[in-house]
Amino acid sequence: MKVNGNRILVILMTALLILGSTMWCALAEEKEAVPTAESTAIQSDTQMENAQTTAPSPSISAPEVTVVPTVEGETSQVPDENMSGENVAESTVSTESVNGANIVYSTHVQNIGWQASVSNGNVSGTTGLSYRLEGIKIAVNGSDMGVTYRTHVQDYGWQSYVNNNEVSGTVGQAKRLEAIQIELTGNQASQFDVYYRVHAQDYGWLDWAKNGQMAGTEGLSKRLEAIQIQLVIKGGAAPGTTTRPYVNQDNAFLVKYQTHVENIGWQGYVGDGNTSGTQGESKRLEAIRIKLGSNVDGGIRYRTHIQNVGWESSWAYDGNMSGTQGQSLRLEAIQIELTGNAVNQYDVYYRVHAQNFGWMGWAKNGESAGTEAYGYRLEAIQIQLVNKGGAAPGTTDNAFNKDISRPAKNAYRAIIAGICNEYEYGKYLTYQIFDMDSDGVPELIVNKGTSEANNRVYFYTYRNGQVKYIGNYIERTMVFYGETSSTSGSLISVKGFSDYQTVYRWSIPNDILKYTTIAKNQYVPGAPANYYKTNYPVPYRQCNDPSLL
Repeated sequence: MKVNGNRILVILMTALLILGSTMWCALAEEKEAVPTAESTAIQSDTQMENAQTTAPSPSISAPEVTVVPTVEGETSQVPDENMSGENVAESTVSTESVNGANIVYSTHVQNIGWQASVSNGNVSGTTGLSYRLEGIKIAVNGSDMGVTYRTHVQDYGWQSYVNNNEVSGTVGQAKRLEAIQIELTGNQASQFDVYYRVHAQDYGWLDWAKNGQMAGTEGLSKRLEAIQIQLVIKGGAAPGTTTRPYVNQDNAFLVKYQTHVENIGWQGYVGDGNTSGTQGESKRLEAIRIKLGSNVDGGIRYRTHIQNVGWESSWAYDGNMSGTQGQSLRLEAIQIELTGNAVNQYDVYYRVHAQNFGWMGWAKNGESAGTEAYGYRLEAIQIQLVNKGGAAPGTTDNAFNKDISRPAKNAYRAIIAGICNEYEYGKYLTYQIFDMDSDGVPELIVNKGTSEANNRVYFYTYRNGQVKYIGNYIERTMVFYGETSSTSGSLISVKGFSDYQTVYRWSIPNDILKYTTIAKNQYVPGAPANYYKTNYPVPYRQCNDPSLL
């Protein structure tokens, strides 16, 4: 029998196709019935991803702390631990529930959106980032209590009260919160106090408010940046100080002051360490008014040292004027003290900008600030209250400087005037001042006589309110130098005569004039290197010129 080869080939190929299809179906059924480990893992990950995608968004609920969803179109993120730029101010905040009650809150923050909720005194918001709070939600759980609250909002002022997890403030309008009030409601509200404090722009953490009191600022355009809220058993201790929870235009400063300035008149009030007066204009202060903010329990008094008057005999109090007006008299120094309960709460620090000194050190609590007996004007002042015993705002060195040499210099003027009148050509005679015993009061050195033959140097000092003569020496072209200074210390004289120079060191032990010879030698005329001298020549003036005095 003849076999057709092509037919056989077709039959074989058909059989192979049927067999392959049957085997593939069997393998597929086996794979579906018994999944591999790899396929199981893939399926598990997919299910988890789907679960995350389809789960309902969490929201604030009274029983638990959760993340509040963002407003549509906003980007929300939960800040990490480094979101805060500074540490929370010291307080005794307890983050535990109080008799099972918790207060839960979340804030809407500029550039962040709704933050995760926190509770029981923890910080909501940011510090150190200059981000404004824009909205807030507050709820209470674990008790038969509710909460009502309202906020002061930029451009709107105080809003109406909202309750129990409702939004106070705005979202999506870029408006800052500036202040807040919070009160408890419900059957157990009488058993608790609610305390709260805010971190405000330029002020940092303000003190704690409670039970509907205002916390924050008003009328100053300052943003709230963070908040803490805490429940306390009724009448229990506050979590921290409660002195200053709220600042407005009336109590924006702990201390405020204004000065009357030459050619300007009364400047506006400034406060809390800001500058009143001028700098670099050589204008004198003539009067000052100082008063405490309305939030400070106590008063303040002050007196000034006035040109041609000296220290005022009486103090000015609480905004009254110290100094003069319309008399063109400069203030030269000031003393400031707190009165009443403020004495126990604060130290008052103050410093002045004085002619020829610039900014001097900080004085406090009645100490003198400025200068006396120099005839120097005050030009500006800064005043600041510091918590009792706290650190000074800056250095306290050289807060006050009194020219103790002034009485002596005034008395020496009479000596100089007498010399001018004593001799026919007296106005050409010279004088010098030098503190020979370094006691702060200079001695007077006078060159007088009618010719080289009788010309002498006379020495005077000032003791017990009077000028005292202590000796003289023949001068013969004597020149004076200070050994280390041109005003005080060791006094050196150089006398040249007949090609010789004699160098003496002068002293006045027990007001007795003495000298010691340092050098005595011949010098070569025309060779300046041979002359003894120091870098500190003592200045001199003719007796008709009292400018050294």
